Amino acid sequence: MSDLIFNGDIIINTGEFLPAPYIDKISILGSSEDTEKSDSDNLRIDTNYENSSLMFDISLLFQENDETLVVGSGGITTQSAAQREFYGSLHYYLMIFYNLENEELFEKITSGELNPLLLHARASENYSAGSARGVFDLLELDANITNDLPQEVFDEAGNKISKFFISRTVRLDNSFGGDSWRDIRSVNVICFSSLVDYFSEGAFLADYADNQQLLAQEMSDISYEAVFKKGRPLTQGQAKFVDSSEAIYGQTPLLSIELIPYKLNKITHAQVASRFQKLLDDYQAYYTAPRGHDKLKRIMNNMAAILASSSESAAILNKFNLVRKTFPDKTPAAPIGRFYKQLGKIIVNINRLVMNSERLFRKNIYTGKIIDLRELPIGSPVGPSYAGTKKTYLYPSWHASKMDVSPIGTAPGTYTIVFGHFFFDYEKALRYSSEISKIFDINKMELLGLDVPYVKFRLNKSVVIRPIQKEETKSAAERSTIITNFSQRRAYPHMSTIELKDKRASGEHMSFGLNPGLTNYKEYAADTPYGGVIVDQPAADERGGRLRGVTTEGDLISDGFLSSVIIRPYVNPGSAELSDSIENYRLLCFELLDYQKSSNARKYQIEVTIEDNTLAIRDTLIESYKTAYEELNRYYEDAMAQCAYNEELGQFNDYFREGVFDFYGMDVASYPWYRAAITHAIHDDLLNNTYFGVMEDIMSAAQTIIAQINPINGTLGRLEAFRNRARDFFRRNYRSDSALNELDTRTRIKTYNVGLDIPPITSETVTSRERIAYRTQQAQEQFAEAEAIWEEALASAPAEKAYQNVRPPVGIPTDPEAGPSARRTVALYITCRIEEAEFREKLLNNFQAGWGTPSPFDIRDPDVSQFYESVINSANGVRNNSGLCERYAAATSDGRIRRAHRQEDRELDM
Repeated sequence: MSDLIFNGDIIINTGEFLPAPYIDKISILGSSEDTEKSDSDNLRIDTNYENSSLMFDISLLFQENDETLVVGSGGITTQSAAQREFYGSLHYYLMIFYNLENEELFEKITSGELNPLLLHARASENYSAGSARGVFDLLELDANITNDLPQEVFDEAGNKISKFFISRTVRLDNSFGGDSWRDIRSVNVICFSSLVDYFSEGAFLADYADNQQLLAQEMSDISYEAVFKKGRPLTQGQAKFVDSSEAIYGQTPLLSIELIPYKLNKITHAQVASRFQKLLDDYQAYYTAPRGHDKLKRIMNNMAAILASSSESAAILNKFNLVRKTFPDKTPAAPIGRFYKQLGKIIVNINRLVMNSERLFRKNIYTGKIIDLRELPIGSPVGPSYAGTKKTYLYPSWHASKMDVSPIGTAPGTYTIVFGHFFFDYEKALRYSSEISKIFDINKMELLGLDVPYVKFRLNKSVVIRPIQKEETKSAAERSTIITNFSQRRAYPHMSTIELKDKRASGEHMSFGLNPGLTNYKEYAADTPYGGVIVDQPAADERGGRLRGVTTEGDLISDGFLSSVIIRPYVNPGSAELSDSIENYRLLCFELLDYQKSSNARKYQIEVTIEDNTLAIRDTLIESYKTAYEELNRYYEDAMAQCAYNEELGQFNDYFREGVFDFYGMDVASYPWYRAAITHAIHDDLLNNTYFGVMEDIMSAAQTIIAQINPINGTLGRLEAFRNRARDFFRRNYRSDSALNELDTRTRIKTYNVGLDIPPITSETVTSRERIAYRTQQAQEQFAEAEAIWEEALASAPAEKAYQNVRPPVGIPTDPEAGPSARRTVALYITCRIEEAEFREKLLNNFQAGWGTPSPFDIRDPDVSQFYESVINSANGVRNNSGLCERYAAATSDGRIRRAHRQEDRELDM
């Protein structure tokens, strides 16, 4: 019995044979004075068990009858007096279950399947104090019914009911296996009366272990309540289904395909399940086939799993409909296609029956029994995150190269291209240099989901300045400037125009363009995400030197290329997050492409400009708290009105509750106690770090406040305390004369600067087609010259002599490659590609390879040694007098030519 009903027979409803105690209210207690913060785990920990407790308010009811006389223990008396005497002789028990691992245990007790007194008597180590499976505690309540004065209430028929009160406070200690409220996962309680004096009868098990039916007759019905579930007190309303008259529907409804709940008027869960089961049975032959029909078998497995796990679920029809939507094959001729068609028909027919039933509506129903009276912790003020110039936002390290693309007939370095990428840390700039970071910790704001939108801290422009130094003064009197302007209408960085300011005092430009095959730059610009282009013309331009999206004559952009700075997406090579704590870290990559002409600049000056309007968010936050507080204050003033609160019962009167819900309707988010609680908890953590940014703890605190001040199970005292706390919070932090309001809301322009070194020219880098063609032709000529010299070396007298004499005396070499190898060895030496010591060793190896192993070519033989030295002397003569070394070195001065000839070195195993 969880809810008390004053309809029908009051005796039946409150206990026909023995009175079933009714649980009026359970208060959860704990004060902030007994809490401390732990920086290590970011949790609020209750450290004083003396103030952590559960207070139970329990009542006993019986119908008064002073007209009927009965025989009592002292003689003739009224039925009411005899009944009160009988109630006073009973024993009243409270049983608390902490952190039960097996919820079925509690269900068996409440259903009568398991007797709680026998459970306690037979308790094993599995349910002893501190056990991981859960613990329980049995307490006897002190009910002084004989002498107490009852409260008089009346049922719907006008009969007088006497209501006696029992109160018991149970303090938490280590017996439930935890260190604080946070270690509570679940709490369930039961209450009952009995003729049995459990704690005095030493032979309880002997008397009742084998006579459970007698024990059941000597006990009342059980009242029960769930206090905590999944670590949270059940103080809030639970979602129930109600009909059009707002009567609660006690069964599990069925949801239509459109997810609308209906009563079980036309079809039940069991009937739904049976129709799908019949379809599976009809296709069982395909399922049991040893081969084939794999897709159909997987579908049938999924459907069987739904029937096994969700046959009583309100959404059973939707789950089968989801299976139908994800069918892998719908071929009509195949068994799986026929199965799909039949499944669809079943779903449509069931859905029709469901929708022909009476519609239900979801509603949040408050019980008003569980009251969380724990005080909330008090945090310490948090400083702003502003760091100003103490941090780096534009990084001085960048990745760039400079390429010389000067064509033939032009001095080297006249035309160069600088290409590179630099980074702006938008995330860091927002968190540590924005105006709002001067009053709030932006890291905390982002953690709480109070994101600063891009439009409040948007890119205005990026500027790259290349100064041109005059040789005689070394001053930066002239410069080339590339400006990228960003859209002020987009909610993300979007480049709208690129502006190039580039001219010397003489009128000459300092940038150039190359021909990409485009003839109309206006069309080119219009088809890109970068928008149009603004170009400063020479001074002779009669329109002021500024044209939008046009092509000009001359070498600036006449061929289509233009210096630019744009934002580029990029991929982190290691795929690692840029921050361990910040998701989607905003690090902007800028790509610079600078076509330089006759530039001797050594450094770029980079500027990124931001429009900062973030203080408008402060005003929005303050206004949101102010609105929530004003609505709370109106609710408080209504609650303070005469007769709105019953001090004796400790609850708001029915007319006040009904009036509040009539005024605010069914929109939970509009309830002032709901909105004010959540708003205050978030702002309290934002400014005071009360909950260490843990959203779960913030919402838990908000739910605690809601439970304390709502009109169903809240109290006037808690409402007044929270209203005063919210008022003081607003006055201290958000009033017009507070420190947070010192800065005005106007937009500010912030500029971030850095200097970037221009890299030196990268050698052997070619980008111009003319340059490529020129160098390709030159390389081919050099390679041909090197090849001719090499052929001349191979045909020289010492090379021919080595080739002819590498054969043994019999005339057939053991290694047919020994002769050609000896020829190449001599050629390498006379072109100075190897030195004499290496030449001697290689030539000796060539002769020994040709003469066989063991080789008759023995260098210790005087004749052999004389011949060997004659070859070497002949090679030295050619090397020193022919000029082959100098000619070969000149022909291979290009590194690519040298690398080409190294292939022959590898062939000789060099």
